[in-house]
Amino acid sequence: MAAFFMLVFCLLALASVLRRSYQEMTSSSPEQVASFG
Repeated sequence: MAAFFMLVFCLLALASVLRRSYQEMTSSSPEQVASFG
C-alpha cells in the first residue's frame, strides 16, 4: 500500500514540474513551442 502512495506522489510531482516548465516555455517563446509541437 505504501508503494501505491509513493507512486501517486511521484506522478503528482512530475505533473507539476512538467506543467510549470510548459508554462515557462509558452510564456517565453511561442514560436519555439509551435515548432516543438
